[in-house]
Amino acid sequence: MDVAVTCSVCFRVYQQGTRDPLVLPCGHTFCRVCVNAVHDISGGSLPCPTCRSKASISDVSKLPICYPLVGLSSSYSEIKVLNLEEKVDLLSADVQDACSVEDILVCEDKLKLLDEENELWLPNKSQEIVKKMKDMNINDAAFEEDAEASSHGIHASLHELAEEDYGAGRMRLDYREGRLLMHSTAHPADGHLSFQVPSEVFLELAVGGSCLGRVYISLWTCLRRAQQFFALCMGTMGPSYIGSTFSHVAYQGHAKETLCCEEYVTESGEQGTKELMADLEWGDEYRGEPRTGLLIPLSKFVDQHGFGICTKGRPGGSFNCPFGEVVAGMEVVLAAVRHHPVTDVTITHCGLVLPRLSV
Repeated sequence: MDVAVTCSVCFRVYQQGTRDPLVLPCGHTFCRVCVNAVHDISGGSLPCPTCRSKASISDVSKLPICYPLVGLSSSYSEIKVLNLEEKVDLLSADVQDACSVEDILVCEDKLKLLDEENELWLPNKSQEIVKKMKDMNINDAAFEEDAEASSHGIHASLHELAEEDYGAGRMRLDYREGRLLMHSTAHPADGHLSFQVPSEVFLELAVGGSCLGRVYISLWTCLRRAQQFFALCMGTMGPSYIGSTFSHVAYQGHAKETLCCEEYVTESGEQGTKELMADLEWGDEYRGEPRTGLLIPLSKFVDQHGFGICTKGRPGGSFNCPFGEVVAGMEVVLAAVRHHPVTDVTITHCGLVLPRLSV
């Protein structure tokens, strides 16, 4: 029956109005869309895609419609939709009842099978299912996806497994005994639910009550200086950058120009300048060439927590122990550099950029 109700050119089911089955003079039948396409390409003549016989047709709209085939196609579509609806309803119930990562993976496999059966109706319905999967919480462990429905259906109900890089930098997540477990990076992520190792933080800058924007910084977390910066962004050791102001612009207008911050704010609201961690890196083995966006320490002996963001590179020059780099928001840093006095620029918010979960 599938063959009888589908156009042999586009393999789509006939539909009244948009894909009417039109009968050519030779007796063969094709959908209106394909007949129009052949007619346009052939410049007025209408060669049959099956028997190749040609007919001089000036107006495709005058071709007869095979109404018995329209009725048969409509019945076929209704039956197929009912079958799909039943399967989708069952899948929706499975999604609602899911209580583990394994259940989610099973639901995803079922959705992919439905997608393969889909022609026109399922994409809208499957988006509802994907939304339920995205919004669903399993014992406070939220799952995230970036599914997009294409004209051929949903090709990524969660992240596509085949294209994910489950190598270094990802940690496997697991749920056991009522706890969400994050495995060591020494345990390779293997295509189950995984988590990118956090390394990106943000600083929100403002002048008075006006927000300049956010600066996103990727930290080189193998370095203790980066770990200290992370702790100050998150406030995990007490002090935080929230409320800190920038002190000056070093080398202003020249190579190695750097926006500098020398303070953090303690839990009691006082200014702090001392390092939070011992044995912070410094010296030749940690040097790096100045370039725009580089995150650097300010001093070896005083204000060891202090940091600067380079705005002008200098080929052949050097900075002691860069420990991160701006990945977005350099325009915000430049706006802070241009503001006078720079001491008006304050860090109003800071924290961690959460990486995506992947399944």
